[in-house]
Amino acid sequence: MMTFGIRNVTLKSSQLEKDVHKRVFLVYLRMSTHKETSECFMHGDAFGDVVYSNYLFDIPKMLDLCQLYSQGNKKLLKKMLANVFEKQPKYYKDIKASISALLKVLQSVSRDISLLSEGGINGLPDEEKICDYVLFLSDTASSLYTFIEIGSFVQQSFCEANVIPILISFYEDTYPLLQSLVKKLTFRHCS
Repeated sequence: MMTFGIRNVTLKSSQLEKDVHKRVFLVYLRMSTHKETSECFMHGDAFGDVVYSNYLFDIPKMLDLCQLYSQGNKKLLKKMLANVFEKQPKYYKDIKASISALLKVLQSVSRDISLLSEGGINGLPDEEKICDYVLFLSDTASSLYTFIEIGSFVQQSFCEANVIPILISFYEDTYPLLQSLVKKLTFRHCS
């Protein structure tokens, strides 16, 4: 009898979570639209200024939206982001600044992973840092992939910033070091 009660609560909270998830998406979808009807609308320029100056959308938020809602909502997300970028071209400058910041972070991560692979603490790699880097890189790669896939209109910005060769170099130089560190941790835990 007690199991039923726990399962029932879990099912209710799961449904509640799905409902909140859906409603948050619908709020962002509505915030990205400047026109409700032909009589009820905001001019595109004014809409772009309101959205931008009130931080309703920013690049990190757009990345998160793509990551959270890409399953089953790609068409709506593409329409949402395209409208926001169309109505406020300042987002293109923001995406370039975000790309620049991302590349600096990747450079720093690469340097840190290289240092960790050279010794760590007492010859052992720092487990917490390695786990943080694995999670950070997984999240970053997944977020970038969904953002670029959905926001095809930003692909040019990534090309202009020469991101592909930098990512290839990062993968070739840093990934093997990280993989080796993870293997050392796995071996240490199995011993």
